Amino acid sequence: MVGAARSCREVVMIPDRKWLLPATTRPSRIAPDTPQDPVNDAWRGRRASAGSALLKPQRAGRSARGRSSAASPSKRDTVMNSHPNGRHCLLLCGLIAALPSAAALAQHRSDASTAAVRGDPTERDGQHDFDFEIGTWRTRLSRLVHPLTGSNTWVEYEGTTVVRKIWDGRANLVELQVDGPSGHIEGLSLRLYNPQSHQWSLNFSNSNGGTLSPPTIGDFRGGRGVFFGLESLNGRSVLVRFVISDITPTSAHFEQAFSDDGGNTWEVNWKATDTRVTGESTGAR
Repeated sequence: MVGAARSCREVVMIPDRKWLLPATTRPSRIAPDTPQDPVNDAWRGRRASAGSALLKPQRAGRSARGRSSAASPSKRDTVMNSHPNGRHCLLLCGLIAALPSAAALAQHRSDASTAAVRGDPTERDGQHDFDFEIGTWRTRLSRLVHPLTGSNTWVEYEGTTVVRKIWDGRANLVELQVDGPSGHIEGLSLRLYNPQSHQWSLNFSNSNGGTLSPPTIGDFRGGRGVFFGLESLNGRSVLVRFVISDITPTSAHFEQAFSDDGGNTWEVNWKATDTRVTGESTGAR
């Protein structure tokens, strides 16, 4: 564009060819004390109008001292069309301005994809979360006889719980034997740690059923274990929540609850408190 302007200027500066400029481009008014050079003034005025149109193509003209300098839409279009490189310049500027935002978005998506593939490196290793429970415990257990029926009838049991470590802590086996006025309960729980998801699955069975129930899955956070799953109760599926809390070297509390409304409300139906048998050593953490 610089070369084009230079060549045009050289043409209009030839004294003998001033008639080449259209009459409409000549200035209608010459400032006082200024040498009258209609050819150069007309060229400068036309170039200034074109530059203003390129820098502020959407801005209407303003009035100054009562004289309106606003150009009609058709005149702005004429200016833009008379400088074809102006449209290209605006397009290039817009693309350059958009490059940082596009690059930032691409980098954000790339980082998110990389994190999803590699996994979160800050995820805690919970394979020894149940080491506190290894050993023999005295168990006091309360069971709600008819869950999710509005009943408030509880039965009590007492007995022992023995927890054995498997796979250096990445699994453990729980054996429960308790007795009460309502009878005898023999239960077994196999707990397995998943090193990919950093979660535990708790799989329970009793001697009357002989099969493992669907697992509850979860983890420990802040010294509290929370696990969720699904179970069948009287022919319908209900949500299960199992919580391990109040953990100390010599005691722990266990609580199971059911929900039949998608987890909006929960009803506790199993509560147990374990106290370590005297002389038993705590599991290494």
